[in-house]
Amino acid sequence: AVTMLRKSCANVGSKISLECDGVKVDVPPNLEGVIVLNIPSFGGGTDLWGQAGDIDEDADMSEESDGSVRSEVFRQSMQDGRLEVVGVHGILHLGASQVGLCKAQKLAQASHIKLTNSVALPVQVDGEPFWFARDGEIEIRHRGQALLLAHSIESSHAVATDMVEWALQHNVINVQQRNRMLKEIAQ
Repeated sequence: AVTMLRKSCANVGSKISLECDGVKVDVPPNLEGVIVLNIPSFGGGTDLWGQAGDIDEDADMSEESDGSVRSEVFRQSMQDGRLEVVGVHGILHLGASQVGLCKAQKLAQASHIKLTNSVALPVQVDGEPFWFARDGEIEIRHRGQALLLAHSIESSHAVATDMVEWALQHNVINVQQRNRMLKEIAQ
């Protein structure tokens, strides 16, 4: 609570450096937090990245004004080997996300994430708080996943949409073809 009142995470972009798959990612100055997701929910079910079926038409995050490059952003999937990185504007933004009023700001998707900082900052990992020491470094890598078998009515749609996303990522189809296929799958 004291940290929230002191706003020690205000302008977190000037206090941390974010690198995703070896590429520097700019963290906007108005953010107060960066969250790395490995599943499509956060904090009791909040969907910070966007609905599983959302198609993000504006998500092509190619070259930035300073010359740094961010990769194209795809729909979140637990099968793609990537982690999602989002930014939030503070506790009120998280609350609004919890009730579905907004989403977090998409920053990147990557299988290797490196965070370094210039000041000590409060951090949570799986709900466990600790202090991220000044000049610290945190590396997060996707290391594989466990196989889970479960019956689901939506499972056939999930497999089909994952295949469509794979085809788009590997340039087998284009965005227009993907959108048309996803509309057919949804019917």
